[in-house]
Amino acid sequence: MAARITLGTSIAPFHDSSLWSASAGTTATVYAPRTSLSGSAVTSFSHSAYAYLTYTSATDIDMSAADVLSFEFYCDISGSYLGPVTMRFVFYDVAGNYWQLTLPLNALRSGWNSFVVNKPSVVSSYWAKSAGTANWATIRSIVCTATPPTGQVHRTYYSSIRLGYTSTAYFCLSSDDGYKSDITNVMPILRDHGLKQTHYVNAPSTGVLMSRADWDTLYGMGHGISNHGTHTRLTTVTGAAMIAAIEPTMNSLLGYGYAKSARHFAYPFGEYNAEALAALVANHYTARMTSSPFCQGHFRPNGYAEYLLGAYGISSPVPTLAAIQPHLQLAIDTDAYFHLYWHELTSAGDLANLAAIAEWLADQVAAGTCRVGPVHEYYDWLIGQPTADAVLKDTVFGVDDQNTGTLVPVKKYLCVTGA
Repeated sequence: MAARITLGTSIAPFHDSSLWSASAGTTATVYAPRTSLSGSAVTSFSHSAYAYLTYTSATDIDMSAADVLSFEFYCDISGSYLGPVTMRFVFYDVAGNYWQLTLPLNALRSGWNSFVVNKPSVVSSYWAKSAGTANWATIRSIVCTATPPTGQVHRTYYSSIRLGYTSTAYFCLSSDDGYKSDITNVMPILRDHGLKQTHYVNAPSTGVLMSRADWDTLYGMGHGISNHGTHTRLTTVTGAAMIAAIEPTMNSLLGYGYAKSARHFAYPFGEYNAEALAALVANHYTARMTSSPFCQGHFRPNGYAEYLLGAYGISSPVPTLAAIQPHLQLAIDTDAYFHLYWHELTSAGDLANLAAIAEWLADQVAAGTCRVGPVHEYYDWLIGQPTADAVLKDTVFGVDDQNTGTLVPVKKYLCVTGA
């Protein structure tokens, strides 16, 4: 089953050379920043120099909650290809027990490389352990080794080892235009089930639309108050008129103190073009359309996918739970992103059906099979930390040899060299 992996920060300050010791014939040198690596004058090592480094922590490193481990390193090699190289990492707990990962990687290239593996619970083809099982909550030292093929000259710069946490499906809830019914009819239903939504608004009103006081109330409860522009079809304007249809509402929301959610946008009428996309990329974090496949994979950061978030409309008539449940379940089964949106909901039947959907979603949250939240929380969860996509197996997920520049910025990198 496909899963989303959220990676935390490095478990240790790998750039602090005072915490490392080297094997005989091996030196550990700190270089900074990343861009200077290719020009660093260092001594290379080959298979004949079995070099390793040991990182030692004065306090316990708690790795117990992680589902996976991510290893990132930079290879500076003679030629464009290195392989196979055996990477070995041994994790010792405070009592001296260990887990040892031995992984032959067959397609490393000069540049950034990374791989992700399941954190073990039993011995496998990649994981061995001491007679006593190491306690992942009390790791004290990590031994790192890179063994290239005989005669191959290369340098390995360790960047980080990060803990990864697998996710479940994420459901976003939102409504358009800021109807008063959102706070009088919908909010009590969501509140009763512990759920929150995004409200894409135009301008405050005292009539059929919510007031500024209503927005303050909802934002204070954790809901998102986000930008729906002036409700102008963006495909009908250009230049200054395009900007005027988008930015004033965002600026107002920022001025009202809705900083967490003001830069998220919903296209009026679901319409956009290349100019609208460029305008949103300049000042916004996400943009939502109003039609899409029922389920879609989580977007990858630093692209355009976050400005083309799809959504499944449940405006009146709101479907019954029985009608929509297969689509909701598909999102859970595939760990997907699923966005439900509506406009004005006032009829007893619509509200009853929404309540049934909300109750089902709340039950899934309680069971740990999904998350539900407003768009700004989804965005923060998804790209607030670097992320990786993978298929969960008891094997290595694969090697990323593309220098994408999306890794956590590490101030300095530790270089393993050998005599």
